[in-house]
Amino acid sequence: MSNIKSMISSALVALAIVACSKDDNNSSYSGKNHAYITSQGTTTLSVGEEKQIEAKIGLSAAVNDATTIKLKAIDAKGNTSDLLTFTPNPVTIAKGAREVSFTIALSAAAQSIESEQQLKVTIESSGNLEPNTDLSVSVKPAAALVELTEAQKALVKAYQAKGMNILPFLGKVKVKTMVTLNSTEDLLVKYKNQFPKTYDGYTVITLSEKATADQPVLKMTSNPMGLTDFFQFLMRKETIENDDVWYGENAGPNYTTVMKLISWTKTSTETFGVTLDGIELNGNRINYVHELDKSAKDDADTKYKAVPFQFTYTAWDRLLKLAKAGDADALGIYQADGTSNPAYYLNIDDITKDEYQKGAWKAPTSSIDYTKKTMQFEFSTYAEGLDDYINVKVEYTAE
Repeated sequence: MSNIKSMISSALVALAIVACSKDDNNSSYSGKNHAYITSQGTTTLSVGEEKQIEAKIGLSAAVNDATTIKLKAIDAKGNTSDLLTFTPNPVTIAKGAREVSFTIALSAAAQSIESEQQLKVTIESSGNLEPNTDLSVSVKPAAALVELTEAQKALVKAYQAKGMNILPFLGKVKVKTMVTLNSTEDLLVKYKNQFPKTYDGYTVITLSEKATADQPVLKMTSNPMGLTDFFQFLMRKETIENDDVWYGENAGPNYTTVMKLISWTKTSTETFGVTLDGIELNGNRINYVHELDKSAKDDADTKYKAVPFQFTYTAWDRLLKLAKAGDADALGIYQADGTSNPAYYLNIDDITKDEYQKGAWKAPTSSIDYTKKTMQFEFSTYAEGLDDYINVKVEYTAE
C-alpha cells in the first residue's frame, strides 16, 4: 500500500510540475487560471484578540492584464458569511504577476457569535479565473476566563511570598509558537513548504485543581502551548482531508463507514478544542511531561511519556455516544483506524527518548522567569503515520 501511495503521489507531483512549467513558459496562457489561497501562521481568529491572518492568492499562470479579484467567505452550508473582512477587497494582481497579498480580520458581526464557525475564504469566478484551493478559517468566540476561588487566591498569595509570583501568568497570556515538521511520509510531505510555521495568539491559563500549598500547578484551558490551530490542522490531514487514503478506490471500509455513521465530512460543522493540565512549577523549572497510556487505541497497558494534551472534538462526541449505546459499527471503529478520536492520531508517542533515530528529536526543556514574566518550552510531539517527530518551541510573555 505504501509503495502504491508513493507512486500515486509522485505521479501527481510530476503532473503538477508539468502544468506549472506550461504556465511559466506561456505568458499568453488562455485556459483556466486557478487561484490558490494560502496563509502564513494561524488560520484561527478569536473574538477579543487583535489578530489578523496574512494571506495571499497565487495563480497557476501570470495574468496578461491587471486583474481585479473579489474575495468572499462562505460557511459550512455554502452560504456567504459576513464574519470576516478582507483588506483590500477587491485585490488587484498587476499585469505579468501571479500573486497578491491581503489580510483577513473579524468583522463587527463576529463579536456576537456563541460557537465556533468554520469558514472558507474563496474568490468569485471571473472570466478564465476560478478558485482551486480555498483557505479554511476558524472563527471562535471569546475564550472564557476562569475565576479563581478564594482558596486558590490564597495559594497564589502564598506562592508569591515564596518568590514565585504566578499572577502575571494567569488569565489571557500572549504566546508565540514555532512548529517544525520533519516527517518524509506522504501524509504531510506536501505541506512541509509551509513549515517551520509560527503561530501567534493567546492562551488562557488558570491555577489547576491539582495545585497544593507546596506545589504550584497551572492549567491551560484554551489554546495550550499555542497549538490548538496546528493540532486541528493535523487532525483534519490525518482523517477527512487525507485525500490519498480516505477517499477513492484505496479507501479503507472504516473511513466510509464512520463518515456516513456520524455525518462527518470536510464541510461538516465541528468544534475542536485542546486543554493542558499538570504544569508543575519548581523554582525556575517546569515539569510538564507526564505518563500517558494508549487507551485510545485499546491498549491501556502501553505507557509513554509526553505532554498530556487533552482533546475535545464534536465528531468524536457523536461516535463515542453511538459506541456507548452499543451501535455495532461504532464499536468496530471507535478504537481503530478511522475513528474520529483525536487521541488516536495526535501526541501518541514517547518524547523523552529518540524512538526514530532520524535527527529531529529534542529532549523536552522549559524555564520560567518571574522577573521578565516569561515562560519557555521546547519539546517534540508525534502523530499517527509519521516517520519522525514534530518540533515545538513556545514562548509566553505575560504583561
